[in-house]
Amino acid sequence: MKMLGLDIGDKKIGVAICGSGLAIAIPKGVIDSGGRDDKLHAIANLIESEDIELVVVGLPLNMKGEIAHQAKKVQGFIRHLKKVISIPVEMIDERLTSKIAGGGDDDAQAAALILQTYIDKTNFGMGEEK
Repeated sequence: MKMLGLDIGDKKIGVAICGSGLAIAIPKGVIDSGGRDDKLHAIANLIESEDIELVVVGLPLNMKGEIAHQAKKVQGFIRHLKKVISIPVEMIDERLTSKIAGGGDDDAQAAALILQTYIDKTNFGMGEEK
């Protein structure tokens, strides 16, 4: 299954891809131009051009595991994304991925960590799906 990982921030969206049959998320880049609608269409175009079958989005829960302000903003973006794409969208806890990725400037690496966490947790790409 070909998957797209997204690290959604206020200004930039980190992007990562995992190819069909692979179990490794690869950073793809950053979507950082235009407003929300431009970003939504850039994601939709990427999904179409890369034949993506599943989108995995990091949900920035607070350290207590609760949905706070930033997570609500991401959930709002996901609601809009679901209006322009027709494939499933999964959310996964992304606490600490930006710090692990080397800071807030490496959004593509954070997206890869989000996607890799999902892959590892679900065993996608290993011939077994949970």
